[in-house]
Amino acid sequence: VDPNGLALGLVMAAALALGLLTRPKSDPDVAPLPDAQPESWTSRLSAALLGPDRRWLATLLLLVPLGLYAYATVLAASRAGQVALALVLLMFCYMRVGWVGVMLASVLAAPLALLSRRSEAEAAYSTVTRILTYLNGYEAFWDHPLFGVGFANYGRISFLNAHNSFLLAVTETGLLGGSLFLLGVYLCLKLLLAVLYWPGSDTDLADARELLEIKHLARTLLAMLTGVLCCVMFLSLAFDVLWLLP
Repeated sequence: VDPNGLALGLVMAAALALGLLTRPKSDPDVAPLPDAQPESWTSRLSAALLGPDRRWLATLLLLVPLGLYAYATVLAASRAGQVALALVLLMFCYMRVGWVGVMLASVLAAPLALLSRRSEAEAAYSTVTRILTYLNGYEAFWDHPLFGVGFANYGRISFLNAHNSFLLAVTETGLLGGSLFLLGVYLCLKLLLAVLYWPGSDTDLADARELLEIKHLARTLLAMLTGVLCCVMFLSLAFDVLWLLP
């Protein structure tokens, strides 16, 4: 029904696939435990399903849908989804390899972000209508700054939906609801960054190995949430449970 909503789901799925592809397998700073099995739970799961000699199949089963996600995002003609997917790819490469990985990933991410199935006239019309609906929301906010125009009432003050989840939240629920909305986003980012930069210097070997998995999960969720935030900057999904999942 909604190509933009589809693109949002594809971005989250792609981030999860990249997280599984880049899961930690071993750490040179952590000595192996006696009779230790594969370190991460995803490694143990793939070993149980595919056996130790068929890990390449698990990788293939993640790479193929990842390519299909990117192709489907282009077909959905959601520029926000394409940019968000490219951003997720760049984030994973930076977290794994650093700036060298970003430069290499840019070669793949640039075509994904720049491809378009829209004509020049369609793109221009979309830009103009978005600017007009932004202005309508801006004016309505100043008319009702404290509590907003009311939930699901954006359609009454504009000919088009907000096309920006943050503007939608502030316009419909005012400063009170908009502040709570931004606070929720902030707390999610703060939690993930706190986990990601947890020192872990006083943990034993078993806890250190578990900490590696938890930090990788935080990286995956951070990339997913960043891609989603990029999407909802251009979509009216402020109160949609789909993007609140991460």
